[in-house]
Amino acid sequence: VTVLVADPLNLDAGPDQFTCGEDAVLAASFNGQIERIRWFNADGATIGTDTSVVVNPFKAATYYVTATTPEGCSETDSVTVTDQGVDVQMLTDDIVGCGPQTVQIEVANQDLEDILIFDWQPAEFIVEGANTSSPTVRVERGSVTFRARIENQFGCLDSVAVDITALTFDTNL
Repeated sequence: VTVLVADPLNLDAGPDQFTCGEDAVLAASFNGQIERIRWFNADGATIGTDTSVVVNPFKAATYYVTATTPEGCSETDSVTVTDQGVDVQMLTDDIVGCGPQTVQIEVANQDLEDILIFDWQPAEFIVEGANTSSPTVRVERGSVTFRARIENQFGCLDSVAVDITALTFDTNL
């Protein structure tokens, strides 16, 4: 009786990855020949059948890859992708009002584990809270777009903006 033992594939799904919300490319490496390859998620749903696949999870997800040799031998490996992106929601709608406008802008942190740093601009219109999620701003006349650059503890960035408009009328007409 002759028993043939195939060389191991040494399948490798690659190192765990951390993103700031962008796509992650997962690429499997292996030794030898494969007949088929299948990437799947924790639920078992197929997400790709090539040596690489693009994913973009919400928070963290583990992905699996199985490679099968022409002889029918299989190996499986896994990789975890963690999205560390900033997740905020602008709660203040654009405002158009008559006369000077003093408004508190509100941004909600959707991930309470994130430590956020806010940098609001233009600074000259900010009355208080320039480095918070809820600055108070004042626009005497015209329209001003307030933009915040938001960074979390992982160095991931996002931005939000809102327009505040103060309409003025000429009373000398």
